[in-house]
Amino acid sequence: MDDVPGATVSGGETTRRREGAKAREEQKKEIPLAPFASLLGFAPSRALGSAALSVALGAAMTLCVRGYRFGESNHAVYLIDALRRSDPALLRNDWWTQSTLQYHFVFNALTAGLMRLGILEAAFLAGYLALAVLLHVAWRKLTIRLGGTDAAYLLSVVLFYLLAGGVGLGMYHFLQDASFLPSNIANVAMLWGVYLWIAGTPASAGVCLGLAGLFHINHALAALGLWAGASLFEGRRTFTRGWMIGALALVALCSAQIIPSLRVVLARTGKLPLAEFVDLFVRLRHPHHFDPRAWHWGVWLSFLVPLPVAAVAYHAAPASPERGRAGRLFALFGAMLLLALVGAGFWFVSETLVQLNLYRFSIYPKLLSCVALAWLIEKRGGAARGVVTGSLLVMLAACGFLAMYRPDRHNLHAAFFFLAVALAALAGQYGVRRGLVFAMFVAIALPLAAYAAGRRQLPVGIRVEGLEGDDADYRSVAAWARENTPVEAVFLVPPDEESFRLRARRAIVINFKGVPQLSAELPEWRDRLLDVLDLHATGDLLALPRPMGRTLGAIRARYTDVPPEHLFTVAGKYGARFALLTRRAGSDHDRALVYSDRNSRYFLYDLARETQGHPAPPEL
Repeated sequence: MDDVPGATVSGGETTRRREGAKAREEQKKEIPLAPFASLLGFAPSRALGSAALSVALGAAMTLCVRGYRFGESNHAVYLIDALRRSDPALLRNDWWTQSTLQYHFVFNALTAGLMRLGILEAAFLAGYLALAVLLHVAWRKLTIRLGGTDAAYLLSVVLFYLLAGGVGLGMYHFLQDASFLPSNIANVAMLWGVYLWIAGTPASAGVCLGLAGLFHINHALAALGLWAGASLFEGRRTFTRGWMIGALALVALCSAQIIPSLRVVLARTGKLPLAEFVDLFVRLRHPHHFDPRAWHWGVWLSFLVPLPVAAVAYHAAPASPERGRAGRLFALFGAMLLLALVGAGFWFVSETLVQLNLYRFSIYPKLLSCVALAWLIEKRGGAARGVVTGSLLVMLAACGFLAMYRPDRHNLHAAFFFLAVALAALAGQYGVRRGLVFAMFVAIALPLAAYAAGRRQLPVGIRVEGLEGDDADYRSVAAWARENTPVEAVFLVPPDEESFRLRARRAIVINFKGVPQLSAELPEWRDRLLDVLDLHATGDLLALPRPMGRTLGAIRARYTDVPPEHLFTVAGKYGARFALLTRRAGSDHDRALVYSDRNSRYFLYDLARETQGHPAPPEL
């Protein structure tokens, strides 16, 4: 009976109400985590955990699957412009740094400031961990806003990573390359924008979408499109105060990224024919991102499988404003992907459409579909839970096998991932209290954090062939060059390398990773690669095998086979004083040999010694 004036309540009823209120207060202190354990086949005696524990577990799964790295592979490319900003004397003779579009303006300024303060690595690690937590706070809030619970949120995380490790179309992740990148900041900010729009707070949604656009130009353009599309399909006829604030914040923040980029683009003259741009930029350099024909069938399957179930869940859920807004955003993301597939995937109609890179936004419908699937499993229960339990056990066995087979390649990511799942199940089964569960997380997190601080990476996470970073011997050559060569020197290096600019802080002639974004800049990149690899006879870089791992391996093999005399000539053509070879050039050139690593894998030659007749250096 409701408490209304004039109502009479018996003493027993009052006691029961007090006991019920007390029980509800106790439940608030321990928000249920145990239902997740029941999904795995357990029947815990009492509810455990809290929202913080749920987020901590979700973030732990992400960190175990993604790992963390600093200054490796693609991350090294993102640090170059900031390095130049922090010290203008560095890389002033580097063609790629000085003559191509560097468009992460805010991120580069932030990174340069951290470099000057000497806290870059510590700040990036803290920033990456913060992104992982913020990702899961938004993820959980979105799940609960759409009618789910902590159980559904955690199950959606499990499903998301079981489906190809959380990969979207074009091999994109929320935490791309396991590093602190401008695209990852934008990814998390856009997820917050999606959640806040669904929650019905357009002012905050506009700010978050604007922050996404501030850090990445693709997100800036996509955010403007999402805002316009969502507002149109919502049937908005009046502009509320909150909508106006959000729209103004979105436009202002995105303009700070779009306008400087547009100035550079308009200043570039000359373009490659569209077909040649597609051959170089899409099919040679980025087939894993831009060419749907090159994607593994597992990527397609992992993205498409949850979609029909998400449609069922959408229609089965009670009607609500939040569900309606989520459905419209889902449709807008789907329209983006369809546009990309038609106009910049199976067919190519525009260079601009390729550069919009709409495939990177496939992670949002994938996450939403996993949330819908988890909600449906939680609501239907029964046989569905059995299927989930059986599937997880099969995946556990498979990933355990992978952890034992080639652990150097898989880095035990599966074992760490399912360890986090097992902790949740055991916590529900045995009634472990929050303090002990948090203690277990701390016991795991502190050694990992210490390891990360010392090695600049976590010993977990998926590793993809071609993205492993440069080996220790190569890094030793870069370190020697940084300490013993003029700051203005230019180096010819193996074009498959990734980090010489960052680690040696010296200019290079060319590498494969540092590709320009604009077709007006691509011819120089192409010609330098053809010169270094001596491929002008065929003129066809497309003859290199793919995907990325095989491409880089073929480039290294070709560079090793090219005669040293050709490499020395090309170095002179591009003003390089030093040439780094992967084999010894012969006794005739020993006077120019200035350094070799202890395993004799790399040989650095100072070409000034060749021309000036310096005596040969002592035996290395």
